Amino acid sequence: MWCGKLTPLVISVILWSAKGFPQNKNMIGLSVLADKASSANVRPAFGILFERLLNKHNSAEIGIYYRSTINDNLIVYTPDPGGNFVVSEQFFILEKFISIPLLYNYRSKTLNISIGPSVDIYAGWKEKKHVINPPAATVPLQTYGFDNKLLWGAIAKISKTFKVNSKILIEPTVYVNPIFTPYSLYSEGYSETRQYYGAAFTAKYVL
Repeated sequence: MWCGKLTPLVISVILWSAKGFPQNKNMIGLSVLADKASSANVRPAFGILFERLLNKHNSAEIGIYYRSTINDNLIVYTPDPGGNFVVSEQFFILEKFISIPLLYNYRSKTLNISIGPSVDIYAGWKEKKHVINPPAATVPLQTYGFDNKLLWGAIAKISKTFKVNSKILIEPTVYVNPIFTPYSLYSEGYSETRQYYGAAFTAKYVL
């Protein structure tokens, strides 16, 4: 996977730049996001980040975010006991992920541009809704066979920095985060590719 090869390259650039600019600054931040998956509705997400300022224009950033989606693609068809019709059951499953992006940031007075690899770590599931047709008593789903626990992708962001004071910055952001590892269920009984995009609001504190 090309994004796996990109990660050491990004780290090497960060380390090389850090040697060249000894008077670096660090920032920590808190982000809230409106996160939209290509196959689901917008959901809230949030996270924290650490940014290393290498010089006036360059920085490196790593974040840890919680994101989730509602997957409604699990549909089970079962013949009724009499064999006269088919019973369909649709499950609405909350999928939970911990998302970790590693970014190179180019900063300017006009806009900031960020790019780098990302990995989403599958963190579990929860049944949110269960619809059966024809209507009947429902039984909660017992297992959810999510195949890939690490989902590799890439992320690109555009942001604008506003200075509140010498220590606090705020940054509205738009981003796109395509995921290259398939989202597959039950040994690829169902599989899809997915990308995320959305907007974020980040507050940063200069250490």
